[in-house]
Amino acid sequence: MSDDPTRTLIVGAELTLESDDARLDISTADGTLFVDCADLDSLVAAYRLRESVQATSERLVSAGVDAVEATNIAFSVPVVVRVDGVRVARYAPRGSVGPLGRLLGGRPVRSDPLGVARVAVRRLRAALRERR
Repeated sequence: MSDDPTRTLIVGAELTLESDDARLDISTADGTLFVDCADLDSLVAAYRLRESVQATSERLVSAGVDAVEATNIAFSVPVVVRVDGVRVARYAPRGSVGPLGRLLGGRPVRSDPLGVARVAVRRLRAALRERR
């Protein structure tokens, strides 16, 4: 056994978060957390909810946070954010901080411009089909 106090806990989960404006499906596979939403509007709406969710979660788990910090638990799982099945952003625990990461407070989050463009083109095509 090593002297490293950090231990690995693997959690598999499937969770759906819904509000009036957004739906996020969260799942895990192969050591990665996936956040899926149907469109960019849902992703933006979910992002806007973050402050109220953070405030609520802080009240609910304030004692738990102290317990987690005391056990040296670190969030070291990569996260992939997908819109309509297309990757638009990625969180890499030990990655470098890109422009999106700086916007989010120095976290190692990177946007995928090609993925965002693909989603935007899909949305534009769908809008054009609706007009016909």
